[in-house]
Amino acid sequence: MTCKSTPCRPKAADTIQYKIQFMKYGGQPVRDTPGEPTVEERKLNLALCFEELMELAVDGYGLERSFILMVLCKVGFNGVSLPADIKDTLEYSAIDTLDACCDLRVVNDGAIVSSGLQGAFEASMAEVHRTNMEKFGATVEEADAAVAQYNAKGIPARWLVNENIEANHNLIIYRLDTGKILKPLGWQEPDLGAILNNFTTSK
Repeated sequence: MTCKSTPCRPKAADTIQYKIQFMKYGGQPVRDTPGEPTVEERKLNLALCFEELMELAVDGYGLERSFILMVLCKVGFNGVSLPADIKDTLEYSAIDTLDACCDLRVVNDGAIVSSGLQGAFEASMAEVHRTNMEKFGATVEEADAAVAQYNAKGIPARWLVNENIEANHNLIIYRLDTGKILKPLGWQEPDLGAILNNFTTSK
């Protein structure tokens, strides 16, 4: 690659195309338009996603015990006792983290391709990003109201100002126990249905 006057940057990886090529070589179904994958395809996609997420937790982050407890909590099994040999090593590995994140992207792309949604994916990601950024547009009054509502539901929340970001977009509402960024009152979900409809009707 020759770089002259402009900064030299590698071309962004087209991971969807990588996955399409892999699936075609592997004899796996590739749908060019939106379609329903079989139950077995869906089970495979879920298993692959979980496998790579487990790799990230164990090999990349050293958080095997914490991850398993998170999963159990999500499905309603709080307070389950795990064997003593399932531990958090707390050992972080950059290589294993990178490997797991690459593999997670591959299997996520596989779920997109098996449903034939790749044509709507770029516009959908832009819409998701747009609505994500709207989580930072609350006023002080709106943030106070949101925090009060979250706290009333038993979700510990507060807000703060990010001094490094311009005004009107620098107020962060977050969950105290996890640090997760929360939605302000009146926040609207991304309209992916409209994007998918436009994609299918344009075919």
